[in-house]
Amino acid sequence: MKIITNTISATPLLLLPTLTYAQRRTQTEGTVHVKGACDYNSVLAAYDAAFAGSGASELAAQLGNPADVPAAVATKCAGASGPGSAVAFSTVSNKGIQHDRNYYSGGTSWNDGGEQPLNVDAGRVARIAASTSTTRPIEWPDTEALPMFDGCDLRAVTCCFTGKRDNVKGPSVSGDDPEANAEICSIDLSLNYMTNHVLKGYSVYERKETDAAYCSGFAWSNDANDVSNKFKANTLFEISMNDALMGKNYVKNA
Repeated sequence: MKIITNTISATPLLLLPTLTYAQRRTQTEGTVHVKGACDYNSVLAAYDAAFAGSGASELAAQLGNPADVPAAVATKCAGASGPGSAVAFSTVSNKGIQHDRNYYSGGTSWNDGGEQPLNVDAGRVARIAASTSTTRPIEWPDTEALPMFDGCDLRAVTCCFTGKRDNVKGPSVSGDDPEANAEICSIDLSLNYMTNHVLKGYSVYERKETDAAYCSGFAWSNDANDVSNKFKANTLFEISMNDALMGKNYVKNA
């Protein structure tokens, strides 16, 4: 997988811990996505969009019909991102800095295959997705350990995959390609020289019908209190590990 920072994404992907409900109390299962700051107005707007004509009553019902709904929402928002609740990004894989750096550079057994099937080798990703990533904010990666995440001046990240592997032991790469949704034309190697070991230069690619690159990106607000900013590392985890790697078995990079 290739990490490309300082790119622009038109549609940020938001994860909403605590205020996202996997099961709606009075309707079918679904998710309410809150955009903007975690406050009553943003939450109510999201519920109005999800429950036409009954957003306020549905929100109140899911909160237990408190006397002061705005105050109850404020408590939920504080609990979602309060002091001491964040989880270090290094605990997601729990395999150490070198593993994480190599994974985001296209290596490790997660990309290349190893002694265990993927769902065992990277099984912790599924556990984090089912628990921590939807209930607690994850801290942005340590940029000294993972320099590819340093210098995101445009507040955007894109992850690209060029291969697909089987869920088996050993160095198995599936004969299937990722679902191509991008064309990689060139890469400025100087932007990530500590990973690719090239101080300056470019990789330029000719267009081939057999090429298959799948890229997914997101952006976040410059407002530190905005949901997209507070939970940007949760979104990074979702697109780079949970969705593409575990959900689609996409691996490798350009």
